[in-house]
Amino acid sequence: MRTLTLVTLATAIFCICQVHAQVQNHDPSSPSLRIEQAIKAYDAGKREEAHSLLATLAETGKANEVAYFYLGMIAYDAGDFTAAEAHFRKAISINPNYAPPYSDLSAILLEQQKLEEAENMAEKATKLDPSYAPGFANLGMVQYLRNKKEDAYDSFLAAAKLDPAIITSSGAEMLTQYNDPNAALYYLNISLAAAPNHPLTLLDAGQAYRMLGDNKKAKELLKRGYEVTPVGQGSFDVLYSSYFRLLLDTGDYDTIIRDGFSKVGPNYPNGYLLRSLAFYQQGKKEQFEEAAKHYFSLIKEPLPASLDVWAREYINGHKKNY
Repeated sequence: MRTLTLVTLATAIFCICQVHAQVQNHDPSSPSLRIEQAIKAYDAGKREEAHSLLATLAETGKANEVAYFYLGMIAYDAGDFTAAEAHFRKAISINPNYAPPYSDLSAILLEQQKLEEAENMAEKATKLDPSYAPGFANLGMVQYLRNKKEDAYDSFLAAAKLDPAIITSSGAEMLTQYNDPNAALYYLNISLAAAPNHPLTLLDAGQAYRMLGDNKKAKELLKRGYEVTPVGQGSFDVLYSSYFRLLLDTGDYDTIIRDGFSKVGPNYPNGYLLRSLAFYQQGKKEQFEEAAKHYFSLIKEPLPASLDVWAREYINGHKKNY
């Protein structure tokens, strides 16, 4: 496996640093309500609104550790690491037992290549809150860079057991932003060790193995993802298309025709799309046309943005015939 670089590791930090603090007080007149509103705005991507709510509290001396933590996250998002660090340290000074700012301060220190201090901060977060997945993820990052490979694996695995998506997201970033399947599989295989049937992990790992030309392993993972994911769940359509597209590309047309509707109902458009393509590759014109007609009778206009490019090209090339 290729050794990960500081750049590829550090750039994955941001996607594993998000947390959702809990605010208990719902008194309309209390600062806690403003903090809760700010968190909702932050989670909705409304950074300016969140900052306005929190900055007002800070200016009046009513901001607590959660408020300063989110001010730090907003500054981090904007690339102002100096302000982010100041806010995280302020949150720690208010409540030294609050884990999140230690973890995110570790991420900033890692970018500054202050590895020893970064490791200390991340480790502090895991000790304060052993259920806080980002703390273990950041600890693993630092340990990997300090050549503590076994410790790093254990930390990443602990993070994945708490939240598989937190490590899977780093693997996905290696695929989508850096086109690096080997780096992706470092994370994804750890996630699979923690959660063997996590749909998004199976999807990303299958795609990574496809990029490496290992279609056998890709088929195994994509098939498992397709089988364990409930119909209608957000990732099901992508897993269905990815698995059956792999069968199409590897010439397994009979399996597509036999199993394409084994899990979905008779009105599943992608089932007819894949079946029509399988018949087309087999030269079975009548069956191809029948499946294509079913498909075109089910799809809606405009074409869904989620359709793969290959499917869109197929539709544009054949719909005029029906």
